[in-house]
Amino acid sequence: MRENPMRYLLLIGWVFLLPATEVQVMDIAPALDSADVRSRIKASAQLRDLGARAEPAMPLLLKGLSDQYWDVRTNAAATLAAIGPTALPGLIESLQTEDYHRNLFAAQALGLMGEPAGSAAGHLGTLLVRRTMTDSATRRWSAWALSRMGAAAEPALEALISCLQDYPDSMAARYAAQALGNIGPAAEPAIAELLERIALCNDSRRALGQIGPAAVAQLLSLAEDETDRRRQWAMIETFGACGPAAAEAVPWLISQAEPGHDRWFVARSAQSLGEIGSAAEAAIPVLARIATGHDYHNARRQACIALGRIAAQDDRARAALQAAAEDDHEAVASAARAALGNSAP
Repeated sequence: MRENPMRYLLLIGWVFLLPATEVQVMDIAPALDSADVRSRIKASAQLRDLGARAEPAMPLLLKGLSDQYWDVRTNAAATLAAIGPTALPGLIESLQTEDYHRNLFAAQALGLMGEPAGSAAGHLGTLLVRRTMTDSATRRWSAWALSRMGAAAEPALEALISCLQDYPDSMAARYAAQALGNIGPAAEPAIAELLERIALCNDSRRALGQIGPAAVAQLLSLAEDETDRRRQWAMIETFGACGPAAAEAVPWLISQAEPGHDRWFVARSAQSLGEIGSAAEAAIPVLARIATGHDYHNARRQACIALGRIAAQDDRARAALQAAAEDDHEAVASAARAALGNSAP
């Protein structure tokens, strides 16, 4: 069969009519299927620089999620994330397979994409439930991906709550708490489970702070009768994390800062009162006493910072801060001066 020269001329002309980036993708993409692992990694990295313009290479990149080499898989995931939302259908399909590596690295790609991948949240939640605790890696990456989606992760709410029941120190449970916090007030159904973990996990305390008023009300009902010191400490921190939303907790925090309490608790209570801000005005008298008379320097320092945040112009606060500005401990004096506006701490 004779070759037709016109066929080659037409093919060359068609290639030159394509945008330069598309020609570049066509040049690079075949290397994704190379027998040489270094060529596959290099091609993926080159395509990643093209971002959304690398879309024509998606079928081979999706295939790369289950490559036998970890470096190929993680590079394919990063490149798919760089392509953006047009890669979502393929990534969601990858979550629905029984292929362990495709599941895990599709979740990684979605997490790298962040909020724009929010439409995949429900599918990640399904994967989180489908994979048992023995498959800790997939659960960890799925929860991590959801933690990067903000409020868009809400469709996975029930799955995230169930993930909190993992081993208390598991990374999956920590990322689940982060995801719930980032969802915000809509994560109210998770409050009870988060409260169970506040003494074990900083992420749970921060999440309750992000959920806000509903969390404060439930936490305060427990705080009144709590005797376990670890949980009391965690509650003090959590009220601080809630900020102004924790205004109703001010009387309880004041009680934790009164004389007779452990000095570390006094310092942390003062800090939380400061984090609540102007809504903690009722604490000015006790904070003034701590700032000028407590024997623990960090309690004095935290009280000075709190007074500055709550009402530095209040006469009672200013008098205490002026006295504390002469404190023998430089950290205390510096914090007092900063609160008065005279210098930075």
